Amino acid sequence: MFRTTRKVPAPQTADPRPSRAVEPPDAAVSRRRAPGGDSSDDQRLSARPARPARPTRRTALAAGALAAAAPLLPPAHSASAASAASATADPWSRVPAILARIKPPRFPQQWFDIRDFGAVGDGATKNTAAFRRAVDACHKAGGGHVVVPEGGRFLTGAIHLRSRVDLRVDGTVLFSKDPADQAELRRMGEEGVPVARRLFGPGHCLRPNMVQFHRCRNVLIQDVTVLEPAMWTLHPVLCTNVLIKDVDVIGRINNSDGVDPECCADVLITGCRFHTEDDSVAVKSGRDEDGRRVGVPSRGIVVRDCVFSGRWGGIAVGSEMSGGAYDVFAENCRINPVDFPGRFNPRHPVFLKTNTKRGGAIDGVYVRNFTGRRIDRDCVYLTARYAGQSGPHQAVIRNVRVENMRHDGARHALNLEGLDAHPFGPVHIAHCDFTGIERPNVVEGAPQLTLRKVFVNGTEVHHP
Repeated sequence: MFRTTRKVPAPQTADPRPSRAVEPPDAAVSRRRAPGGDSSDDQRLSARPARPARPTRRTALAAGALAAAAPLLPPAHSASAASAASATADPWSRVPAILARIKPPRFPQQWFDIRDFGAVGDGATKNTAAFRRAVDACHKAGGGHVVVPEGGRFLTGAIHLRSRVDLRVDGTVLFSKDPADQAELRRMGEEGVPVARRLFGPGHCLRPNMVQFHRCRNVLIQDVTVLEPAMWTLHPVLCTNVLIKDVDVIGRINNSDGVDPECCADVLITGCRFHTEDDSVAVKSGRDEDGRRVGVPSRGIVVRDCVFSGRWGGIAVGSEMSGGAYDVFAENCRINPVDFPGRFNPRHPVFLKTNTKRGGAIDGVYVRNFTGRRIDRDCVYLTARYAGQSGPHQAVIRNVRVENMRHDGARHALNLEGLDAHPFGPVHIAHCDFTGIERPNVVEGAPQLTLRKVFVNGTEVHHP
């Protein structure tokens, strides 16, 4: 669900307030306030008019898919420019320019209550047509806010947003389930089956993403809680100017990543909390043949002030990154803190993953000011051998910096798995303090690794 106020606890943490969402078979969406004004090609998930104080958050279940489409506006990227920029002495000096391009959308102050279009909030009536009518009316009127009123439980299929529409969920949206076949889809991609022929329907097993914005610009997702997504939760694809702010994602299903910006430019993820069964934030750019065919990298991704209690990576890049990933910045994040612990311990606060089947390049990942405790594996894990897969392409990881990390409790502080044929480029770790570490660092295929003021269990370690 998406919803309107600040944070629900992790699933295993007791909550004195009753939950409004109690039906695991379905899904829900809810959210908070939308700014006024007018702008084109804007889309958003939010809730009601601006208030002087933040309201108390509700919850709802999410197990379906909410999809949004806008004009076809693929972002312009330059891999060569990104690579050249990565060589800059202070990569963080590029962040202000990225943030200056990320502006929240504004919407006309027109309101469209879904009940006026036939929606019934009894948790049983199917409201797909009512949502469609409300979204269409809002779009035709020049934009505004489609409102899911407080107190109702609105069952629906997928909701397709349109330009300049703010879907504002104050109640609960329950998404019905509709599975299909993942293995068959991957086969089609590998064999180059045209996208128009990749059709699925009843009887298949393809889990939907919860929220997907495709070829959109000016996207805002704010002040919502999403529970139990079927797969990836927030998945902007081929988008520019994306702001994801103050969102909680809590999922207990495999592959329930929190946020997956894919083939996107200028994305800010801030103030979010993730308790998932996979990566918290995973930057992507397409998988294998499809990723190379589309050929659009992700670039200019900023993650800050987040909490990572997901099962796998905190800030991750890959493994679906065949189009490349450039200039990814993450700072001031907490891993598995006592006030928002994971159901299981996370594995890697920093997780960069590729292989020679994927190809592409991870060029320019910068992390600073992470604090954490109790993970099962490695504080910094870079691998060019992901999933044991191999192919004819290069596996490129270079220009990685991790600074000012403080972490207590892990298997390794550093685990770098490069390849002799494709060694890592520059990797710099500085001013980090790792305690409670069980085993020595693993460094393979990383000839340009440098360590400065890095302490493991109280002893400074050096490389070279």
